[in-house]
Amino acid sequence: MRDTTREQRLVSISKLSDPESQVTISPADLNKKIYSIGCLKNINGGVSFNIKNSVGDAVITGVSQFSVNGCGIPLEEVVMRNNGTRLKASDINKSTPLPFPMGQDVEIYTRIHTLNKDTEHQIVISCVTEPYGILDLEATDLVIETSMDKTSPLQKDNERGPVFHLGTFPENEHQVFYRLPFSCLKTHEEREGDAWLSIEPVLEEAGAFPGKPYSLAMEGDNPGKSFPPKHREYFFHSGLIMRAESDWSDLWIKFSWEGSVHEQSAREVIELMDKIILALSRPVYKYVKNGTRFNACPNLNGRWAEQTRAFLGLDAGSISINTVVVDENGVILETDYTLTEGDVLNNIKKSLTNISARLPNNLKILGAGVTGSGHEIAMAVLNADVYETELDAHAEAALHLVPGAQVVFDIGGQDSKVMYLENGMLDEAGMNKKCGAGTGAFLDAQAARLGIPIEKFGEVSLRAKKPYSFSCMCTVFVGRDLISEQAKGNTKENIIAGLHKSLAMNFFSTLGIDKKRLKTPIVFQGGVASNIGVKRALEECLSEARGEKCEIIVPMRHNVMGAIGMALIARKQAAIRTKFRGFERAARIFSLFEECDMHGKLGCKKERICDLVKFFIGNEQVHTLYACKEYLPILEKTENEERQWTDRRLAGSAPIHP
Repeated sequence: MRDTTREQRLVSISKLSDPESQVTISPADLNKKIYSIGCLKNINGGVSFNIKNSVGDAVITGVSQFSVNGCGIPLEEVVMRNNGTRLKASDINKSTPLPFPMGQDVEIYTRIHTLNKDTEHQIVISCVTEPYGILDLEATDLVIETSMDKTSPLQKDNERGPVFHLGTFPENEHQVFYRLPFSCLKTHEEREGDAWLSIEPVLEEAGAFPGKPYSLAMEGDNPGKSFPPKHREYFFHSGLIMRAESDWSDLWIKFSWEGSVHEQSAREVIELMDKIILALSRPVYKYVKNGTRFNACPNLNGRWAEQTRAFLGLDAGSISINTVVVDENGVILETDYTLTEGDVLNNIKKSLTNISARLPNNLKILGAGVTGSGHEIAMAVLNADVYETELDAHAEAALHLVPGAQVVFDIGGQDSKVMYLENGMLDEAGMNKKCGAGTGAFLDAQAARLGIPIEKFGEVSLRAKKPYSFSCMCTVFVGRDLISEQAKGNTKENIIAGLHKSLAMNFFSTLGIDKKRLKTPIVFQGGVASNIGVKRALEECLSEARGEKCEIIVPMRHNVMGAIGMALIARKQAAIRTKFRGFERAARIFSLFEECDMHGKLGCKKERICDLVKFFIGNEQVHTLYACKEYLPILEKTENEERQWTDRRLAGSAPIHP
């Protein structure tokens, strides 16, 4: 194969509307097609084009830059496809390359906005290829092809410019969003399909006609590969534009009539949608702009309620701070996952700030609950109403999201748990806190050794042809075997699949689980539940022991189950008036670590003086941790005396000093 120099790979293309255009690079390569760009189209609210390879078989092992008309596009918003393989540009690397055979096109799509067909456009993309190295492509006068779907309203109704921009929540009074939370079904596919089936007749009755569907998921994807949201755009004769999009937990119906010449007709469509959606026998929220924020109104007995009543749950763990808000019907409204990073207080405040920024103006917190190893600090920050153990919280969440659950496997970063449920309650449980080989820390250590991101472990392991059987399940000695197998030339896929099997076996052995006695349905939750390789390894261990196929259910929001459980428990135990101090006051809390200042009045000896953590909002002390039972009465008495002296001093009947 001909050797290609760096100079030859720096390609500037000027004839761009023709996908078969030839590119000349150097005198030695005159009239030889090397790489070319073409087929620029507006499609599904975004832009697509092709790159053709006329050099020789190659693979793309990385993308470093992508821009349209000088505007850099985040690589996670760029999708590249070739011959049945579709990847985000941000996911392409040596371990997950994109094939680029000679004579075939790579289709590139980004869902930014449509481009004006009457002007010229510039596209720049930089890739790393093997065996040719860096490939820099620049297209400077690209024009939109007009061969797109002639029946698409996208082309007919939106030739003036971009289709429309829709954020996460409504940004002006011309946008209305409807949110359909997924039902608690067995798999993501079932949950998503159920929501789409509910909304399709609604859209048909409202007179919507669809554009082309858009999804980053592909038929024929490898099992276990995560797939992003699905989208479909709909159009109305009034000029109203609607986008339906589903993510991991909700189906969103987003309307925009900004700039429509038929605003009254558009509002009539919204009124019709209100009437139809309110008749659905499932939870639905309507989101509308309100001042600088937005309101979210739940459907309540055939009308939109003015207020969203909700409950807050917080799980302060050693690895992460998880915060959840559920409504009074148990619908999960928002979640947040923030790493603890050794600073429980400040990252609790960070998590609360993150989640409060996504909550509507008309939401009222009616109760708050906390759990986790940092529950004492969490209780102080929130002034929470209730605390429960991690086991109770996780069991509550599992029963809510998987009704009828019998057993819960929970594998987190530092510990692992098994919970046995009976008659909708936690009956028995076991926890492993001594050995890290059955936890996420085990996989994190091996990921560092192998140089593969932990997020990719599950997907990589599914390509294993013969998972390696490690002789020891100990984290330390597994590392020794791993290095030995790499030296022998064993594949990373086989090694990682073996690690998953080792973790599964260690989970069962350290917790003393009799696999034959386990009842279904079995729920798998915790951070490690996102790893499809571990899920499969657990299922295989169970199937071998039971002599029959055994499937494990991974629920929605599996990585924040403790927080979900505490929000649900707070809902059950809600008082007439919550003690929750509010997001704004919680964000202002700070702490001081100091010796007890009451030891003289308490008569404590020097060696028995306690270290206290005092929490303040401004100059007000709002909570104290780790004080003895005698401390608070003395503190209260002292504060009362100081208040009485202040009152007398102001009245002129007290000495200058108390």
